[in-house]
Amino acid sequence: MRIILIVSIFFIPYTAKGDVFLYASDADIKDVLILLSQATGKNIIVSPEITGKISLRLKTDFARILKILESTAELSFRESDENIITIPKSKFRSSRIVKLRFYPPKNIAEAIAQIGVKSSMIHTNILFLEGEEEKLQVAEKIIQEIDRIPRQVIIEAQIVELTKKGALELGNLMKAISGDFEGGFDFLSGKANIKVSTGKIEYIIGFLEQKGEAKILSSPKILTTEGEKAEIRQGISVPYDVSTQFALNTVFYDAFLSLEVVPKISDNKIVLETKISKNFPSFEVVSSRGVPSISKNEITSKIILNQGESVSIGGIMIESNSKSYEGVPIISSIPVLGFLFKNYNNKSETREITVFLKPSIVD
Repeated sequence: MRIILIVSIFFIPYTAKGDVFLYASDADIKDVLILLSQATGKNIIVSPEITGKISLRLKTDFARILKILESTAELSFRESDENIITIPKSKFRSSRIVKLRFYPPKNIAEAIAQIGVKSSMIHTNILFLEGEEEKLQVAEKIIQEIDRIPRQVIIEAQIVELTKKGALELGNLMKAISGDFEGGFDFLSGKANIKVSTGKIEYIIGFLEQKGEAKILSSPKILTTEGEKAEIRQGISVPYDVSTQFALNTVFYDAFLSLEVVPKISDNKIVLETKISKNFPSFEVVSSRGVPSISKNEITSKIILNQGESVSIGGIMIESNSKSYEGVPIISSIPVLGFLFKNYNNKSETREITVFLKPSIVD
């Protein structure tokens, strides 16, 4: 026996063998689902949010029809007890609980948020994910890719203060060694970086140090994991008196030479994101009580290196002015006449902070 339902311009025959013959021409999707329920005896609950029309001609089983409607009409079917709940795919949200092994949950959450998946931390290393099913599957693949044992990077640094002459000599030497005549140090632009093989760095710095054109301020070594920031600070905190209505308080402001490095590894190349700051007391501008201001200098860069390469980063300029007095003893202190026997010298000097970095992947 065969039952035929006819409504408007489409019909659905249903046979005992389980075959469904479905024909629809520009019909409302809701009407198609209702007739499909009536013809098959299945309990199909249709969300009021489902809209749109569909045209199709099918001869297949019930499960296959649902799959076709899922892909063509952007529907989502979920079984609950003996009912089939139908809602738009855009409104259906699934959830997952993911246990992380190595990668910080905060970083994972930021990564998967870009594809529209919400997350919340329910433990130190457990995330609750919520979103559309397809996006959750993509999020799981992303997590599998990045949640792995992070590789470690050791960074050897040398922070050097150079005279203007020393910086120019260093730039020329490194350009000659590396063959890169477009890099080097340029006091007009205020920043530069150039790569060179590590073996030559110590020789160049030692050569300039012997000539009095360079001074090594610090030679730290930092061990960190990829993607994590490593930081070195060296300097003083300058006290400032801050008066309020009821009291006089002392506040300290940092005058540091600092180096921040975030290493990342890609195809056995090392990507360094660096930030170098040099903040120091300046007596060119002082408060009414003679407290110096803080002069701030900062440079950021992003560099790609191979194993065994070093890089020099320059660009933080420090200018100092000094005054000196020379004169013939006793005679130079005679009023009016002493002016002929003394001399004032104003000296201005520009120095540059240059940082040499040598990263290595720890196997």
